Amino acid sequence: MMEEDRTETGNKWGGGGDSTVSLCTVDNKLDIVISQLNNMKSDTDSLRSEQKNLTESLNYCHQLVNDNSGKINCLDKKVNGGLSDIETLRTANVQLTKAFKQVSAELADLQQYTRKNCLNIHGIPKGNDENLLNIIGKIATCIGFPLHKDMIGNCHRLPSRNGDNNAPIIVKFVKYTDKDNFQILKRAKGKITLIGTGLGSSNSVVYINESMSPKNSLIFKKAKSLQKENKLKYVWFRNGRVFIKYNENTEPMVITDINNF
Repeated sequence: MMEEDRTETGNKWGGGGDSTVSLCTVDNKLDIVISQLNNMKSDTDSLRSEQKNLTESLNYCHQLVNDNSGKINCLDKKVNGGLSDIETLRTANVQLTKAFKQVSAELADLQQYTRKNCLNIHGIPKGNDENLLNIIGKIATCIGFPLHKDMIGNCHRLPSRNGDNNAPIIVKFVKYTDKDNFQILKRAKGKITLIGTGLGSSNSVVYINESMSPKNSLIFKKAKSLQKENKLKYVWFRNGRVFIKYNENTEPMVITDINNF
């Protein structure tokens, strides 16, 4: 009977030992859980801090975007203003170009008009103490024109090019009708030479043409160049205008600009 009591008592103590072990295990597990919870809390705090930093960064980015949007809008306004100014300048440039062309055309017409009573005489060698009125008188006699001194308003040689001794003589008649009649008689006479006019001993041809403005002179030279290339049939200058004909069957054309060919 005593042995059985010891056994039972021993079982009770043994049962108490198992309870102690179980409590220790629970405590350990609780410590582990608490440690894990603390770690989770630390991680959560870190995440919260990172989230805060991220939020601040996003807010900063939003602020930058807003600032840049404002700057872009400002630049857009400036660009649009610049484009408007460019369009205004372009319109003004077109108007100025048009006005310049008109003024240039009017100036060219005026330059030609001031020459309407003028003839250019080419091929007369320059002499010492020459008398240009006498020279013009001999040419007039050759073509049968009744010249009087009061018909001539002015005459002189044009500036010489490269020391040319045969610089043209420009003659300005007082009346257009006298200049026109002089030219008509010259065309009727045909070719005249130095020996024929008594102004020299050679058969060098003396040319008499209407005086051209700088613009018409360029147009005429261009037309003559095209004629030499067989691109034009006829080229002539009359009454202050350049005329051309492409062939026998085309109508005469007046060329007022060198780009009209």
